[in-house]
Amino acid sequence: MRKLALLIVLALPLPLAAQVYKFTDEKGVVHYTDKPPSKGAKPANLPPLHTYKPLAGPENSEGGSAPSADTAKPAAAAGGFELRIVSPVQNQTNRDASGNLAVSVEVSPGIPDGYQLVYYVNGAANGEPTVSTSTTLSGVERGEHSISVSLQDPDGVEVARSAAVTVFLRQPTVKNPVGTRPPRPAPR
Repeated sequence: MRKLALLIVLALPLPLAAQVYKFTDEKGVVHYTDKPPSKGAKPANLPPLHTYKPLAGPENSEGGSAPSADTAKPAAAAGGFELRIVSPVQNQTNRDASGNLAVSVEVSPGIPDGYQLVYYVNGAANGEPTVSTSTTLSGVERGEHSISVSLQDPDGVEVARSAAVTVFLRQPTVKNPVGTRPPRPAPR
């Protein structure tokens, strides 16, 4: 409940917000309050609040018109895309002797006509640009690798890139060859 109250106080515009005081009780728990906990208490030194303004564009203009098909593509090219690698997950270990690695990505709001995805292993493109949101990377050697995906416009200019995902490719072992499971213990 106290955290909610603090968030409400911090969300108020500065002229409406009261001073915020920070103190630590005898048990070592840190508290924030809008009332001084003792005489001579000093206000907490909090960082300034972050504020964000919507991007200017036809959809935010006074006319209130919706973006046309002609304006939707440039707005997206200005950074309106989000790419996220869904599979493999961060720090995943794959065991594949063939050097193949399956990758799936989500693109929001979607891939426009003429745009393509480029898959990267350790910063180098792997395979040809494609519109497919899933692919199998080939020639990936064993060890640690950084996987990322970029979205390129029809001119080949990168307009968005996913966060890199670290994966580990290991060779199968004699105890655990590819396609087999470890034996189950016998029931007692």
